[in-house]
Amino acid sequence: MVFGRPNGQKTEGRITRVNPASITVEQTEQRGVVKVREAGTKWRLHPSLVQLVGEEKPLVPVTTGVKVKPPIAFKNKRNTTVVQDSPSRTAQEIIDDIRAVETSLSPECLSHDGERSRKGVKAAAKRLNAQRVALIKELGREPSYQEVWGVPEFGSDETPSLELVHG
Repeated sequence: MVFGRPNGQKTEGRITRVNPASITVEQTEQRGVVKVREAGTKWRLHPSLVQLVGEEKPLVPVTTGVKVKPPIAFKNKRNTTVVQDSPSRTAQEIIDDIRAVETSLSPECLSHDGERSRKGVKAAAKRLNAQRVALIKELGREPSYQEVWGVPEFGSDETPSLELVHG
C-alpha cells in the first residue's frame, strides 16, 4: 500500500493497526528530502490518505474533516455541530430543534445570566446562528413564528383581542 496526500509525495508502507478514525502505517522505504525519514518510521494517518498499490482511489472517500454529530448537540463547545441530512427526520423534529436553538439564543441563556465573557457570548451566538441556518436549510424553508412557538405572532390578525369585559 502507499500513503500520502493526493498531490504530495507517496510512500510505500504496510498497515500495522486499524482504528475507526485512523490507520497506523510503518513505512518500508525512505521518505523526505529536507527531513529524511528512514524505513520503519510509523505514521498515524486518516484512512483517506491510504490506498492500495495500483489503485487510484483511497481506501475510504476523502472527507471534508468536519465531524458530523446528531443535530443540536450543545455539550461540546469546541467542535462545530453540523446538521445531518437525514431523510428520517420529520419537519416537526427540525422545527423542534430550531425552537431549541432560538431558546438558547435568548440573552439569559446566551450570557449564562451574566457569567459568560463577552467573547464567549459572541462565540456562542455565532455557533448557534450557524446551527439555526443549517436547520432552516435542512427544512428547506423559513418556518413561521406560529410553527416554531405554537402561538400566533403578537400583533397579527390571529392574535386574540384583549377586551375588558364588564360584568
